[in-house]
Formats: sequence, C-alpha cells, structure tokens
Amino acid sequence: MTYQASRIAPGVRNRGSALIQAVTAAFILFVVSMGFLSLARYNDAKQYSHTAWAEAYYAAENGLLEGVQRISEVPPTQSVTSVYGSYSKTSLPHTPSSDVTSATYTIGPDPMNQPTFHFVSCSAEVRGKIRTITARGQYRPPSQV
Repeated sequence: MTYQASRIAPGVRNRGSALIQAVTAAFILFVVSMGFLSLARYNDAKQYSHTAWAEAYYAAENGLLEGVQRISEVPPTQSVTSVYGSYSKTSLPHTPSSDVTSATYTIGPDPMNQPTFHFVSCSAEVRGKIRTITARGQYRPPSQV
C-alpha cells in the first residue's frame, strides 16, 4: 500500500476551513430556530385571538338569552314595550369575565312590524373582538296543538 501525501501549493494556507464550517452551521441553526420561534409566536397569537372571539360570542349569547327571557316574563296584562330599551352588562344575571370590556343588549319592536314579534340584539367586545347576535322572537305564540 502506498499513500500519497497531499501537497499544498506554495502560498496557499489550509487554515480557517473548520471555522467557516462551524460559523455556517451555527448560522443555519440560528435561522431554523428563529423560524420555529416565529411559528410558535404566530400560533400563540392566533389562539389568543380565537379565545377572544369565543368569549365575546359567549357574552353576546348570554345577553341575547337575557333579552328573550325579559320578553317572556312580561305578564299578559302588560305591553311588551315596557321592557324595550338598551341594557348594559351590569344587568346580566351573572358577572361576565373581566376580559369583556362591553356587553349591551337591546330589546325593541320587530323591524317587519309584526305586532307579536320583537327584536333582540346583543353585542359584546373582548380584547377588541366584537360579536353581535340578533334574534326575532314571538311573544306568546299561538299553540300549534
């Protein structure tokens, strides 16, 4: 077996090649880790936003149910117009979470001018996300039996 020694041309140095490889590998690892961190941050912000939408929907739904309940509790001897108006989150039967910055529900006449129908609308805001739910309900509907 014979081995040949590699000869370096005169004036050419072989130093620094390991340093260049190490710096290149470190740079690639840095870029990949920054990509993972960016993706994790994006997913966290996305979940935070989805949570805000869900909490706003929950608060609006509770306001809507409270408005419909107020209509249904009007005695037959009174007019439903006695409950018309706007209500704030303090008039809800439960205390909304501290993230709910505003929640209002409005009870009013039917936009289609049906005498036994009434309109309920509720809006809730959580961390800048606003959900609005509306319902049109009939007061004491005739029996279908």
